[in-house]
Amino acid sequence: MSWINDNKGKGMWKSGAQGAKTEYNEGDQISSLKDPVWQAKTYTGVKSIPITDTHMPCGYWDKWMVGNCGNSGYQPEGSEAYSCACDDNYIVYRFTIDKEAQTVDPLYDEIAKYIEEIVISKGTPSVELAILNTSSDCTYTWAVYPMGDYTDPVVVEEVGEIVADGIMENGASAVYYPPLRVGAFDIITRINGVPCWKRTVIIVPACENSAIGYGITTMPLGTMQTLTVTSPVEGAVYAWDLLAGLGTLHKVSDYEATYEAPETNPYCESNPVIALKIVSDFAEITCDTITIALTAGSGLAGFLYSSYACYGGYRCYEFYYPFYCDGYQNPIQFSGPCNDIWTDCGIYDEIPPGYDHEKCTSCPSPGSVKDLRSEEQKSAGCCPEQLL
Repeated sequence: MSWINDNKGKGMWKSGAQGAKTEYNEGDQISSLKDPVWQAKTYTGVKSIPITDTHMPCGYWDKWMVGNCGNSGYQPEGSEAYSCACDDNYIVYRFTIDKEAQTVDPLYDEIAKYIEEIVISKGTPSVELAILNTSSDCTYTWAVYPMGDYTDPVVVEEVGEIVADGIMENGASAVYYPPLRVGAFDIITRINGVPCWKRTVIIVPACENSAIGYGITTMPLGTMQTLTVTSPVEGAVYAWDLLAGLGTLHKVSDYEATYEAPETNPYCESNPVIALKIVSDFAEITCDTITIALTAGSGLAGFLYSSYACYGGYRCYEFYYPFYCDGYQNPIQFSGPCNDIWTDCGIYDEIPPGYDHEKCTSCPSPGSVKDLRSEEQKSAGCCPEQLL
């Protein structure tokens, strides 16, 4: 007689309820429901690997399944746990839907699909998202929370709302309607109730009509001018940034800055590109940029072409305004043979063909410029804005 034989057919023995597993060790990091480790990815297009070999989160966490047990060997390939695993699914927010083929086509490459932050302006009406590589055997749900705080319930007016939009053959789409406030919000996707992927939507103040106010866009070398914020947004914090070129950019106040040009600009290499931005705790957004031509000298720099025509004597004429190194443009329009060659375009006894005659299409197009600077002028910094 044995304990086993004595208890055969008596059913399962009762045991105490399983306690909630609210934390697990992910390498050198303790993770919990409030602060989960979402992905341990390598950004090389391969599947996720754990941060260390100490622990691969898989199994039951707070009484529900977490992690990709299918891919870590705990479930056989082809099982529901495997087909609904997180690793083969990812969220995109730039995509097209082929309704005829019932497919979602991402506009991302293999690396870009790992980008986890979406930056939008306050007042953006909606953001479309999609989960790719879905399976009909799985259930996909969406939720939105304040960044880092996954406590239910949430207030829609505070975090916005995400609504499932449709299920395609290879993907499920949804539309996020952001709140009318600045902040950061996490969009969570769950597969069969398991949190799998996260995208953070960062809402920054809208630029609206904010732009850079300036005096001139062609500056003599060694001079300074004041830049301002036109149509500022109330409560927005502005910053100035020298994106390219040389010189000194100094913020004077919330809505004003000064730019001081350098003393030299050989071959126009120092021309500055200046940006006006709105900054917040979460991100920054560029409202406007300008390029300033830093120049020296006053000699003839080139022609700005205004039009062409089959004109007087029925020949192709080009019309242009001369401009100079200091940015001055002669208000008097000049004319001459297109490309320095007279081209006949009509007969004397017929009505003039006019501006669009086919024989004059080789003339310089309106708005184009002809650079007449010498090598010495270029090295000395003759850089009028017409040549930008």
